[in-house]
Amino acid sequence: KDPCRVSFEAFLMAKLRTSLCHGIDHGPPDQLLPIRAASLRNVLRGCTQVWRCNDGDAAQPTRRRLSKQAQPCGRIELFLSHRWAYGGSWKYLYLLFRFGFRFAMSGALAVVALCTLLALELPSAEEAFGWEAFRFSGSWCLVCGPAAFLLVLCLCPWLPKVLVPRTPSVFLDVVCIDQDDDALKARGIRSLPLFIEHSAVLVVLWCTQYFGSLWCVLEVAAFYHFHPTGSIDMIPLATEFLAPARIFLLLWLTGLLWHFSAGTGLCVLAGVISFVLGGRTLLRCAQEGRTLDRQLLTFDCRNAICREPADREWILASIEAWYGSVEAFNAVVAGPIRARVGQRPCGGLSYSSCLFAFFPMACMGLDYFAGLAAAGVSRSGLTCFVVVGLVLYLWILPRVVQRLAARC
Repeated sequence: KDPCRVSFEAFLMAKLRTSLCHGIDHGPPDQLLPIRAASLRNVLRGCTQVWRCNDGDAAQPTRRRLSKQAQPCGRIELFLSHRWAYGGSWKYLYLLFRFGFRFAMSGALAVVALCTLLALELPSAEEAFGWEAFRFSGSWCLVCGPAAFLLVLCLCPWLPKVLVPRTPSVFLDVVCIDQDDDALKARGIRSLPLFIEHSAVLVVLWCTQYFGSLWCVLEVAAFYHFHPTGSIDMIPLATEFLAPARIFLLLWLTGLLWHFSAGTGLCVLAGVISFVLGGRTLLRCAQEGRTLDRQLLTFDCRNAICREPADREWILASIEAWYGSVEAFNAVVAGPIRARVGQRPCGGLSYSSCLFAFFPMACMGLDYFAGLAAAGVSRSGLTCFVVVGLVLYLWILPRVVQRLAARC
């Protein structure tokens, strides 16, 4: 039939029936669910409650409400693969950072620009708060900039559509597969390879227990089978978000102590503590990277666990049908997939994560710029200060941190 003459869902089901995995019994085609996806903005609006919905004690009304957020679609932009055993709060915070970074950075830059322009008219933050000034800069950028970044980041899922006209569609099993109706849930689980076939990017929220789940292994196997050259974004959560967030908070708190403390002893102590904790953070990044590489190199899907023997048999049979044998798939993980994951930035830290980590330092630099301007420094001197600061923040610091994390 002409697809234009049939309903969208009927056409979609006809397309799914022709794209079933080769040689594997997924059940009757009419028992497979149509492709469904949810807006990342809506998923984030559920806060961490979405990531706790897989618990057995979760309320049924909550599951129904989450399931209604997913709508039939022809293409899924991001397929979220993760293991429920790992902390859901960290997954939520990473996705919030990935979705809201550009909005948070734009809002924070607007705030610090306003603070810099008004710095010559406003009293210094030290005077306003009644603390003795340790530096001649006003400190308003350091006080307001990081706070504005965190505030906009937390509120970005609720920004008006005028500012956020479109958000990517994502597949999250607890949202896109009915968790209340056992029959629909079983149909959704058997439809997982079809969802993956029509996904553009596989986002793996990796933790050390990830490859211990055979369902997670199935998602990686299905995506590479259907998209040999597709994008597999394997994210070590401790490296991509937790480490930059820790550096961000350390630099912010250290900068506030440096500006507002009357004694140099406390400032030096805060600097030493920040240096030590920052070094430990980089070491953890390197350890996470080595652990991920070792798991890929020694991968064997037969070591992964699955609670139901029938599901385990079905998953292994699917892998054998796609790759010829389990050993062949193990070789693919240890070879091409490992090589693709190894192409991530040095140390696993992305450029945006580095900009986020050192944003308090950039705010401190703008405070010093305002102080230099108030002291009557020449335009050439101010220009040199700005150029050096931009090169340091946008190029030198990210490269140094990435290389240190890679070599630790």
